[in-house]
Amino acid sequence: MDSSDEECDIDVDELLPNALCSWKLLQKRKCWFRCLDSSYLALKVFLLERFLHDVLFETRTPDVLREFVMDGVTSKVQGSSVGRRRVHIKPTVTS
Repeated sequence: MDSSDEECDIDVDELLPNALCSWKLLQKRKCWFRCLDSSYLALKVFLLERFLHDVLFETRTPDVLREFVMDGVTSKVQGSSVGRRRVHIKPTVTS
């Protein structure tokens, strides 16, 4: 797998730039239909791990992940599909 940053065209001033780049790469490599091919699933696991790694290292508090998980649980309880709702990331102010 090519790990170059050519596939990411995200402004470096954005919040969580590496995580957003990893998410875009994951979306770009996504299959349209259910794919159970072992090489595709291995790539998807790698890309998801990379995304979560980037989120963990770029956030200062667990609020982003907590909101993401709670948002997924809430939407599942309400009957809508998980992952379709947007998580709004609030920048933290440090002094």
